[in-house]
Parts: sequence; structure tokens; C-alpha cells
Amino acid sequence: MKRLFSLAAIFTVVLFYGCSKNFAPFSGSQPINLSPMQKTVANSTTDFSFKIFKELASAENDSNVFISPLSISYALAMTANGANGETLQEMLSVLGFGNLTQEDLNSALSSLMSLLTHADPDVILNISNSIWYRQGFPVEQTFLDINKKYYDAEIRPLDFASSDAVDIINSWVSTNTNGKIKEIIKQIDPMTVMFLINAIYFKGIWKYTFDKEKTFQGEFTTLSGKQVECPMMQMKADLPYFETDDFQAVSLDYGNGDFAMALFLPKSGKKAEDIVRLLNSSLWNKCVTEFDSGKQEITVILPRFETRYEVTLNDTLKKMGMRKAFSGRQADFSRMCKTFELYIDRVIHKTYVSVDEQGTEAAAVTVVEMRYTSTGMSINIDRPFVFVIYEKSSGTVLFEGKINNPLN
Repeated sequence: MKRLFSLAAIFTVVLFYGCSKNFAPFSGSQPINLSPMQKTVANSTTDFSFKIFKELASAENDSNVFISPLSISYALAMTANGANGETLQEMLSVLGFGNLTQEDLNSALSSLMSLLTHADPDVILNISNSIWYRQGFPVEQTFLDINKKYYDAEIRPLDFASSDAVDIINSWVSTNTNGKIKEIIKQIDPMTVMFLINAIYFKGIWKYTFDKEKTFQGEFTTLSGKQVECPMMQMKADLPYFETDDFQAVSLDYGNGDFAMALFLPKSGKKAEDIVRLLNSSLWNKCVTEFDSGKQEITVILPRFETRYEVTLNDTLKKMGMRKAFSGRQADFSRMCKTFELYIDRVIHKTYVSVDEQGTEAAAVTVVEMRYTSTGMSINIDRPFVFVIYEKSSGTVLFEGKINNPLN
């Protein structure tokens, strides 16, 4: 059943931030203490998250949108370790890390990954990274070592021409998303030399679950005004609540309360697009503060839903300012490979989410596909050859020869 864009779009924003207690913690049981550098990286990631979400939401006004900005950030941060010059600066600027050294960035993202995945023993959050490169391709070892050290990336040389190469990569994706995303690539182009992949899997049980016996078939009004019938869950509990002239917002805890989902409902006369437009770091921080200030008894009615989403992020990232990385003539990934000129061919993002009476299960995969720049047909004269000297207009041959040994 196709559901209103607003629900998936709003959930897109709130799941990431609900899952990312480091970025803007809810009233969890044991708040994570961040270092100043971690806070800087966290704030930058927050800004990037809202910006890229707004770009995608505006491009798909009447469709579901569900992304993991965290997954995108990790995949591109790994890729940036191979970039240089203006290509690197553009990538870091778009990601919000332009004022940081890469050593500081890598260190902060590494520690955040560890903190996130160990925040709540009652919530599953796995973050996995891998780099797959064409067997025999001259990848810079320093580039691989950095991503192994800071991102715990699985490094795998692979025969891209083999019949099972696609299945091997997709199997890794499926394993690291608990089977929720089974395929991220369909084929491997002969010019492709590397895939950098991030996978995230989340499973959280509501702290206050919805009673299945109270779930009823209700009507949900889509953006176009069409009414669709779907299962509507309901609960009554003391919950964090906040409202403005534009929306009502409520926060639902998972597990011990270290993760949560915030839901934003547009007020009468407002649309989900208005909330997407309004949400920024400042408003988000205000919401978090209000959520932490207290609770009140609230009845929540929420549709049970499941959705999948896939998008190629090239145009979105270019629009945000990451242009040179996608240009075969301008990209500089010399820290990834010095022998060939590489560029990003595609950034593919794929997600899944299911919300029911028990909780939420979500997964995301981001893959950065690297190719080398083709300068056209090449010919390597490294064996005996024939040559002709001729007059062009008449085709008259003046000289003709064969060279078996150029030193004789």
C-alpha cells in the first residue's frame, strides 16, 4: 500500500536522529558524553542530514522518502580519504566537515560509530563498512589502511569479471542488513574499479508497545486527498510532547530510552512539506530540549507501515556542491590510486523500514562506485610494427617499413 509522503519523509528525519543519540540525545537512561571534536562532527552531520533530506524530499514531492544520512556520511567519508585538492575540499564542505582535518574527522567518526552501536543493549544497531576493489588494481595501501583503522572496513580484492562477483558483494550487503536489503548492484562495468559500501541495520522494540488488540482498520488521507484503508495502531502513555503553530510532535522511546522516534504531525492548514522546509539544526535542538523537559499523557494513533526506497544521489550531491568528484576530467582521487585517474560514477542509496506494534526495523546501504577515466582508444607499440610515409591528398606512398628492433 502506498502511503503518504509525509509519514515516510518525517520518519526519515526522526529515525536518524532518534538513532543517533550522539547527535542530539533524547532523554535516555545513560546519555553519551561527547568530546568537543565529536560534538563538532555530530553538529556537522546534523546540518548535512537536514540539507540532503530537503533536497530529496523536494525532488519527490508525492512519493515516500526514507534515507539514512548517517550511512551516506560514512560511505562518502571513507571515499574522501582517497580524494585530494579541490575534490577533497568539495566533499568535506558538502558533508559539513570543511573546517576539520581528516585525521580529526576519521577519529571522531570512528568513536561515534562505537558509541552508537553500544548505546543501548536492548536495541540492535550495527554499522558495517567494506571496500571491494578490482583484483590487481593498484590501490594506494595508505588509503586502505586508514579506512581499515578508523572505519573497521572489510577490505576485499575481487575478480570483478567473475560470474559470482555481483553475488558476493550483494551477499555481504544482505548479511549486514539482516536480509532486509538483498541487492545493491546488478552488474559491474568493465571500467569500475572499486565499491565503497556502508550498511546500517537497526531494530528497536518500543519501550511502551502498541496493543495489537487495539489496532483497527482506519483511513489515511494521502497528499492527493485520496483516502486509503490501513491498520492504525494506538497507545496511551506518558510521552514527551512539543507543539508549535505548525506541528505537533511526540517522541516514542525504544528499549531503555537511549533511542527514540519523533513524530511530527502538521497542524490544520499545514503540510508535511512545510515541516520539511522548517526543520533545521536550530529547530531540532529546540524539539529535543522540549522533549527532555517533561512528559504528558497522550494517545498516539500511528499507521502500521513498511516501505522501501532507492535513489541515486549524484544529482543531489552535485547540487549541494560536490561536483568535481563526479567529473572524469576534474576529480582528484590521487590518494586512492596514483596510476589511474579515478572519479565517482554513482552514489547509490537504498533503505528499508518496517514499523509495527512491537517496534521498528530499518536498514540502509550506501555504495560509492569508483571508475577510472577513459581517454579513448590507446595503442601500445611494444612489438614489431609496420609504418608508411605517404602524401595525404593522393595517397601516394613515399616510404614503407617494418621495425623489428628499434635499436638497430
